[in-house]
Amino acid sequence: MYLDQVDDPWFSAHIPGSYEGVPGYYSDSLVGILGCVEQHQLCNPSSLSETCTPLSGVDELWGDANIASLNLSDAQLAIGQRLQPVIASTGIWSHSWQDSDTLAKGSELLQSSISLALPPDQWVLEVNNWHANLMAMMQVMIVRYATGPDDIEDVQFIDPPNSDAEAWMCANQKIRRTDYTSFSVLGIAVILAVGGAIICVNLGLESLVGCSERRAQRTQGSEASGKSLEWTLHGTLQLQRMALEGRDIGTWERPTDDVPVTARGEVLDMVQIGELGSFDH
Repeated sequence: MYLDQVDDPWFSAHIPGSYEGVPGYYSDSLVGILGCVEQHQLCNPSSLSETCTPLSGVDELWGDANIASLNLSDAQLAIGQRLQPVIASTGIWSHSWQDSDTLAKGSELLQSSISLALPPDQWVLEVNNWHANLMAMMQVMIVRYATGPDDIEDVQFIDPPNSDAEAWMCANQKIRRTDYTSFSVLGIAVILAVGGAIICVNLGLESLVGCSERRAQRTQGSEASGKSLEWTLHGTLQLQRMALEGRDIGTWERPTDDVPVTARGEVLDMVQIGELGSFDH
């Protein structure tokens, strides 16, 4: 029983009545019937002018004349042969075997034996829902060609590829999944190797340049020595040393090395807050 009248031609309900004291409307007919005709078509989009077979049933679709008219390559023909049993087993007739609760969208509005009113195009929503479910079923069957069946007991029924085109499909199908992750071991190895080499060069570059400069000092004299000293004195730690020396803080050693240090055991005096105003601006 519906709480309001339903004008949809399949779920038509205009007979007044009540159920457990709740007023509503009962279906006009005891049984509602919907007849469906399915038609299929194959197209070859890679041809110069997209070639398609005429709309027909599943059996006529795979006729020799239709297949020959498409001028398919071996790979395309293998894909078509692979789709044939999938399309044949995912028709609307196969969907009717499912439980009615999952078959009808109208059941979403049903509570016990009472339902909200349905829109006048409910039969269209139902058929669209069937089509969506059938497309999902088709996708599952296509995926299983590469992944194998979910039940390990069904592995014995798998037929191995009989041609190079069928083997090509096994090796080239890619499916996005949440339970597995595919990655290239070679790609990761190249990234780690190249990245590690760059890091090592970066860490040792300054030392290598320093060694080459010291060799240059022995051969080229003071010019190379001056460049090396200028590079060292512009380092962060040397700049800090010179700033502290300007404040008469610390007794410094290694004034020309990369890392200057104070005398052993010497503790630097901390700058007091009150001294900040004594800096010259």
